[in-house]
Amino acid sequence: MGERHQRWDDYAKLPIYKKLEEITGKKVKFTMGTDLQMDYSTKSYPDAIIVINQANAYQGGIEKGIADGVLLDLTDLIDEHAPNYKKLITSDEKIYRDVVTDSCKNGAIYEVFSSLQGPWYGYVMRKDLLVKHAAKFTFAYDEIYGCKIPITYDDWEQVLSVFKNDEGNKTPLFISPTGFDFLAFLDGGYGVTSANQLYLQKDGVVEFGQATAGAKEYITMMNRWYKSGFISSSYTLNVGLDALIPKTSDCINNAGHTVFPYVYTMIDQLIAAARSLGTAGYDLVPVPRPRKNASDTLHLVPFVGYDGLTMMITDKCQKPEDVIKWIDFMFSEEGIMLANYGIEGDTYTKVGGELAYTDKIVKSGDIQGAMARETLCKLPSVKIWEREFLQVNSSMPEFAMTAWTGQDDNAWMMPGPITTTAAEAAEMVRIGMPIGQHFSENIVKFIKGTRALSQWDQYIAELKEMGLDVAVQIQQAAYDRYKNRTLPTA
Repeated sequence: MGERHQRWDDYAKLPIYKKLEEITGKKVKFTMGTDLQMDYSTKSYPDAIIVINQANAYQGGIEKGIADGVLLDLTDLIDEHAPNYKKLITSDEKIYRDVVTDSCKNGAIYEVFSSLQGPWYGYVMRKDLLVKHAAKFTFAYDEIYGCKIPITYDDWEQVLSVFKNDEGNKTPLFISPTGFDFLAFLDGGYGVTSANQLYLQKDGVVEFGQATAGAKEYITMMNRWYKSGFISSSYTLNVGLDALIPKTSDCINNAGHTVFPYVYTMIDQLIAAARSLGTAGYDLVPVPRPRKNASDTLHLVPFVGYDGLTMMITDKCQKPEDVIKWIDFMFSEEGIMLANYGIEGDTYTKVGGELAYTDKIVKSGDIQGAMARETLCKLPSVKIWEREFLQVNSSMPEFAMTAWTGQDDNAWMMPGPITTTAAEAAEMVRIGMPIGQHFSENIVKFIKGTRALSQWDQYIAELKEMGLDVAVQIQQAAYDRYKNRTLPTA
């Protein structure tokens, strides 16, 4: 089995996979890290393939892989041999749309979340500094947060000004190198999509989020904040993980970042690290998404019910029904527990309905690493994302998710599993990549002031000349096909 989501050289050596072999009686050989497209071209691909994102599954899409005779249409096999998976995907219209092709074929087996997961990533502020300078802020105190909490962009500007000018932060605000937030946190209040999803839809009409009037408003604000010294002049140099969250060394003292994004399960760790390194009273508070008006409802909050973990069966497989039966176990109650928590008695215990990790995980010295190694089976199953709360003995993750969600929704988000046709995909490669590069280069120029904001309309005209309207039409067609995927009636 080919695996494009590897962490170790051979999954079969890990206890969780040995347990799976013991239960199912099926011995699986895993091959790691191959060049999948090269494998397709040389016909050296394995019986089954797992990828982390279906967009990488087959050039031109899974439907084309089926048409080319390389990937199997699993629809009948699932009907006959995968009762657990079939029950799951036909239990909800949204799940069904997410896992079938535009012609409603089952071209793969997908991981599905047990429930929609709210935002796991968002901005925090130095709570101790919000308390220290409370008299300087005009926005209200909130008992739930235990301090005054900024709600609007104007409120945020007050905080950034006070933190920089009165507290001495060199560059209080951390932003991604694109200038647009990873999960539409900073920019969502202007109706602008995140850096990793350029398109949005409003009432079914697709737009390029970074070309809207709201995008110009957002960039105008970021240019002002940059000129005010709230943002580091080297913000574009952050790459990899450093593009998502700041380095610990950059946010544990009063001279560094004091308004920055973080992961909900890691906030307590950062607080403890800062205090241990001498920043007395250091504290953080997750804050709501900023908006233009306090009464605004935002529509670009990411709720995840699907993360792209995808398994396909190829024409090389001699007994596809056996593979289907094997993977269907992962959607049974026993398989779901194995995939999420590992082996009962070894990695977790269950007493009176309450789950807890054993000392093997808790006292490992690296809980996240031990969980990944010992408890997370990288095969499609039902993902119980709430397991992440067990990593920390704290209410902070749930509090952060609530703060970052508020009363907002995801009504304008494009669904993740929309697919383009082979011809559309080729056209998006031809025009989409240059558009993305031109967008990225110019947003930096606008924020830093090396291109005047008065040239914004010219910039939009340049994008259109490069084929922006065609790209939007392609995304619209893909979205319309997605909406037309209909759950069959019994």
